Amino acid sequence: ERGEILKNESGSYLLLETGSIQRHEAKQRDPAIVEFDRYAFDLSQFGSGSQIIKYGVRERYLWQLLWPDMDDPLYKEQPGQFRAELHDRLLGPLYPFAFVLIAFAFMGAPRTTRQSAAWSITGVIAAVSTLRLIGFACTVFSVKSPIAVLVQYTCVFGAMGASVYAISRGLILEPPAALLKAADN
Repeated sequence: ERGEILKNESGSYLLLETGSIQRHEAKQRDPAIVEFDRYAFDLSQFGSGSQIIKYGVRERYLWQLLWPDMDDPLYKEQPGQFRAELHDRLLGPLYPFAFVLIAFAFMGAPRTTRQSAAWSITGVIAAVSTLRLIGFACTVFSVKSPIAVLVQYTCVFGAMGASVYAISRGLILEPPAALLKAADN
């Protein structure tokens, strides 16, 4: 088996001598094995011709979202996508801190052995889920409405602030008494 590369005006080819190839045709279960003395394999499909790569909004660097090229056709077409992606990335690292603060606010206060942690765990799950769902919704809505960005920041920093307040005051976050009474029955 031997091979060499041939280039001409119609493209580049890999010339193979004395061998076999497997071809799998659609609707056939087994591949067909073809033996050859000489075979030319077209390499032009793998060529490094000048290809224009278009990056989507989610594939851009942070600085490309902060200071977008005003001549970029994608930016001209979808400026709201750039805004939504920018603020989603800026707030992304803050969500874990908000989640930890929420969890500590619900679970961190000292309790007696009679007080159940189940309500606190449920509260943590509900608060964290609600905050993240609001974040997802605001990211979607901020494509069309810039005010959704303000709502998103307000929710994240508000949840962090309320959690820090509850932690610093030693507040025990519990469900309303009516809900506790209904659960006991």
